[in-house]
Amino acid sequence: MAINEPMQSLLDHAPPAPRSLRASLQMPVDSNAVRLRDRYIATRFVRFAEPGASFSSTEDVMGWARQLLDDEQPRLAIELLHLALQEYPEQNRLWLFLLELAFLGEDSVLFAELAGLYKERFSNVSGHDGASEASSSALTTLSIIDAMGHDIAPQDPRYAHVRHKGEKFMLPNWSIPDSVERDEPRQKKLHRALVEAMMFHLSR
Repeated sequence: MAINEPMQSLLDHAPPAPRSLRASLQMPVDSNAVRLRDRYIATRFVRFAEPGASFSSTEDVMGWARQLLDDEQPRLAIELLHLALQEYPEQNRLWLFLLELAFLGEDSVLFAELAGLYKERFSNVSGHDGASEASSSALTTLSIIDAMGHDIAPQDPRYAHVRHKGEKFMLPNWSIPDSVERDEPRQKKLHRALVEAMMFHLSR
């Protein structure tokens, strides 16, 4: 479907991407930048035309990101996840989605940076005030992240504590439900596309 001229003009003047991952996951503070961002979202992601409300649905964001991946548009999928986390950074499952994409993209540096940001936000768990079940779940998630880190970067000292028993690592399926069932050529194609997409959003 063709994009009309006003829309194309807005897309051509999209808000510049921050040059650090941490910055790319934070809301702009300048009001003009926020307005430009919201107009860009309404044009690029029509389904989320009102990001303040629509990005609050984790299920909707994940479902659309998965659809974009299936349509072989990983750049848009990653951009959508970044924008949603800018608006609602407490959406745990979107962080995990990005972590698994970085793992699938075989980018150990990006994975480690995402893992570090995730732990900053979610690793402060405790077992009091009836939160023991949530604490256990959070600690399990952190263990999975460390196991993924060890698998993608076995020499990285940050994962030296992970006990590797030699078995094949299984993805937790935080992003793509059928990821372990995808045929190898398609999986490799997805890996390459994800690497390109991740680098695009950090460098443009």
